[in-house]
Amino acid sequence: MFVQKYFKYPQLILKTEKTDLWHLFDLQFKMPKADIFCNIYLDDENWTGTLNNYMYAQIWLKMFNKSFEETKNMAKKVKQEISISMQTNCIHLNAWGYNDTIGVLMLKALEDMCVYVPKNRQRFENVRSEMQ
Repeated sequence: MFVQKYFKYPQLILKTEKTDLWHLFDLQFKMPKADIFCNIYLDDENWTGTLNNYMYAQIWLKMFNKSFEETKNMAKKVKQEISISMQTNCIHLNAWGYNDTIGVLMLKALEDMCVYVPKNRQRFENVRSEMQ
């Protein structure tokens, strides 16, 4: 009874200047699942400092997400998902699913984001016109 009451809500297990790490003990399912959030804060004011730059950042993110769809679809087959979005001053990654390989999915997204350069001019124009 104590265990069920104590682990009903997530527990903060690590707090640093840049990190809050929470854990929720699962008593219901035998297969562990994870839900990982990661914010990549952008110090570069040129990234989103003006409306034009913000729009180009949104276009870049939409194009990246489109190029990452194949990986997302493969992840869904093993009951994992990932979401990559932009907030005011950061890129927000959220991966969830069975935790035995979720770190691999998160690492793949981060690695691909670091090297992604949009090359398809037509896709760029399509995304840009969708946003207008």
